[in-house]
Amino acid sequence: MSAQAPATLAAADAETPAFADGELHVRLVSTATDWHHALWDERGALRHPLKDTGFLQALEHAYPERRCRYVEVRRGEQVVAQFLLNEDVLDSTMFASPRVKAAVGWVRRIVPGFLRIRVATVGTMDTSGAHWWHEAGAVEPDAFCRLVQRAAKAAFPRAHLLLFRDVLDSDPVSGALALQFESAGFRRVQGLPIASVRSHGDAGAHYASLNRKVRAFIRKMPGLAAEHGLRLEVAARPLDHLEEAYALFLNVSRRAKEVQREPVPLEFFRQLLRLPGCRMTVARGSSGQMVGFILTRVADGVASPAYIGLDYTVSDGARLYHQLLWSEIATCLDAGAGEVDLGLTSYFVKQGFGAVLDGSVMLARFQQAMVHRLLGGLIPHLLHIEQPAARRKRPGVPAPTDVNADAGTPAVESRQEPAEA
Repeated sequence: MSAQAPATLAAADAETPAFADGELHVRLVSTATDWHHALWDERGALRHPLKDTGFLQALEHAYPERRCRYVEVRRGEQVVAQFLLNEDVLDSTMFASPRVKAAVGWVRRIVPGFLRIRVATVGTMDTSGAHWWHEAGAVEPDAFCRLVQRAAKAAFPRAHLLLFRDVLDSDPVSGALALQFESAGFRRVQGLPIASVRSHGDAGAHYASLNRKVRAFIRKMPGLAAEHGLRLEVAARPLDHLEEAYALFLNVSRRAKEVQREPVPLEFFRQLLRLPGCRMTVARGSSGQMVGFILTRVADGVASPAYIGLDYTVSDGARLYHQLLWSEIATCLDAGAGEVDLGLTSYFVKQGFGAVLDGSVMLARFQQAMVHRLLGGLIPHLLHIEQPAARRKRPGVPAPTDVNADAGTPAVESRQEPAEA
């Protein structure tokens, strides 16, 4: 991390829960406004629209029952590290194959809690990427690893497992930190890769870099839209159409195959749409009804089209998912976005539209030392994530064609595109 000016804390902060580790002083607070949130946005979130203080507050409002702790480390009056802790009950089959899920489902008829684990997570299940930073030289990797473990035990003593996520292949700093966690007994688990489009200029320049068959498909999109009576528009008052959009979001969430989890609540979308830089692009059918939407937030040159909803009675023939995704990528690039973060899943479609994949790793260990000695070897199996069949990783590995040879259109991994676009 680059050097920053020292950040100081108010004297009243001494009243918050805290502990000391040598010269380092650690405090844990329960809301994003009670720590140095401006520093977090700059150093931890890196101004990402799905990690900054506004987004974290939207999660707080939508999930009042969720237990979250914002952990701040200081040396004297200078803030030298921050990380985010959440406690959740994790279904360890969330990323498993359909066959495994079916077998576990039968067992849960008798034992409802089978393979459900109480987990303390550095990060959230609602976002991806790193949710921490530490000042090089002020907090050494071994000290940071130790502080994470101590804070997790202090905040969530009932958690069975501590999960540290995500370490990205493209980040050598976090890669070195991962080695420190492994030396402390954490087990490495391969996470899902993150898809993103890096800007080569405007949408026209990006279009020119795509596969020939994908370009041909994009040229056909206006005709497909006209044939099915579709029009795409940015909602001027998205909150007025929220319940209609949320029903379409649930359509997609219930059909998701790659990542199955409880859908985010309606209140989360209400909070998100009130944030600066957030917009909803909607698709309307011939009679004016909403048949799809994609919700995007933009901040400091990073755009994240994060949530999508579809009416499957019109989706397939019109290639509605492709229409919405390409329209949003093109709009973001033309607006000057340096990166369009497309998140997880539906990798074949996203790679067809020029995304590259950044592999990620999670690190986990049982909080109780004896349990970890006995069962730690099972962690890679409990948290196993099925990897995409074809993927392009950074840097510069040629993308697969990802098209149907007969139709000349980008292939879809399944009809169940995930609710998180």
